[in-house]
Amino acid sequence: MKKLLWIVASFFVMGVGSVAFSQTYEVYNKFGTEGIYELQDNGQGTGEKSSGFGGLYNTAFGLINMTYFSAQAEYRLDLANDHQYINYTLVGNPVKANVWFRPNKHVEMVFGNNFYMALPASFMNVFNEFTPNGWYGKKYFGATFVWGPVTVGANIPHISVHNDDLSLKLNFGANVNMEGFNVGLNYKGDASSFSIFASFAGVENLYISGGYTYNGYAIGTANGYGDWRKILSNPIVQWNDRYDTSHIINFSGTYRLWRFTFGADLEAALYSSEQNPFYAGGVVIFEIVEDLDFKIDLKYFTEFLNDDNWRNPWNMTIHPRFIFENEKHQIIAGVKIDLHQWLSSTSVASLRSTYLAIPLSWKYKF
Repeated sequence: MKKLLWIVASFFVMGVGSVAFSQTYEVYNKFGTEGIYELQDNGQGTGEKSSGFGGLYNTAFGLINMTYFSAQAEYRLDLANDHQYINYTLVGNPVKANVWFRPNKHVEMVFGNNFYMALPASFMNVFNEFTPNGWYGKKYFGATFVWGPVTVGANIPHISVHNDDLSLKLNFGANVNMEGFNVGLNYKGDASSFSIFASFAGVENLYISGGYTYNGYAIGTANGYGDWRKILSNPIVQWNDRYDTSHIINFSGTYRLWRFTFGADLEAALYSSEQNPFYAGGVVIFEIVEDLDFKIDLKYFTEFLNDDNWRNPWNMTIHPRFIFENEKHQIIAGVKIDLHQWLSSTSVASLRSTYLAIPLSWKYKF
């Protein structure tokens, strides 16, 4: 109940602000299901087939933009099953809430959680998100300073006082945006991580980006995702933070030809441990008519193991869907297929699983 009151209060405050001072606003509600699942699961060696309803979700989002002030809030409500399509429960979760202040055109400050402070060139087009190494600010407090094409930012992701000792971590980011070219770097004090990313868009219809990270976080691992239903809804349910020292390279790019858009992602990681995560993705988008696209993407994840006694785990998702979107509505319908090989000893048979989902969603902008 407290969570529900929290989101209602957030939207009320934002609504009052919009009446008196707003310049722009965005409010939408998204309703959907992760689908009906069919699977052939021999992850435990049973080879059993089963199916069931994957549950429902509803997301409410609101954003207000004013000259000196912005605020946004998002709340998600899930009707999900915990195990074998039984025991469905209704769970609410405040996804994000943050407030931005702009005292002048050169300074911007933010308080809250899940806000965007990331290097623009670190966006992965197939993964459809910034890499975890591109982020330098997501929670608590951040500040951004702008001088012409140069942007500098700082974030405090951790602060605590214990026995009169102050513990403070700082993240930093800097970015230069020139005509057709962008380069940025960041440093995360809470992880002792350094990244540099650059992008080029100086050729019509072509965009490419790349980056390098020392001591960062790989996009994900092929094994250890947990519930396979979460794999289908989002192959990466948590960042890989199990390693101490790493070298990670990233690449992403898109090219538009007539009504087709082609995209590719690549991330390779070299860790000091025995597991080296790897991710590759590809996407094709075809604009059927002005408001209707067909999109299909493929994402492949694996870990290359240095131990010959184990089979390399891997995971591949294929997601074809139709996307209808106009000023008010967005409707997405398709299927999602997941092929999965679990980490297993070479002395036993390979453990593989196949899953199928039929995700649907409807997003309405007010």
